[in-house]
Amino acid sequence: MDPEETVQSIGDAIKALDQQLQSGDPPINSPQWQQLYTSREDLDDKQQALVLIDIQADDATVQTAAATIVTATKTLQADIDQQGTVDTIINDVSQISAAADTILKSV
Repeated sequence: MDPEETVQSIGDAIKALDQQLQSGDPPINSPQWQQLYTSREDLDDKQQALVLIDIQADDATVQTAAATIVTATKTLQADIDQQGTVDTIINDVSQISAAADTILKSV
């Protein structure tokens, strides 16, 4: 997977989170909404950091983390589509965030 695809996959996760946050479930004033919003901001920051660095796409660590991002993003979208629990969605986002951290630490 090339770096652009990894950044795009994180963008897809951000878009899915935006849709969830705008849906009203969880309610905007709830702690769960705030937690999702904070997770969304974290992913946005990591996406921006990934755009700014030179990623060695042939590195095994990067490839594994990139694959995790793609898989977790698909899971996130499926969980949102199936109206999964906020905890499940937060877990999906945590997997994406951790994989992005792995890439950022490897460069």
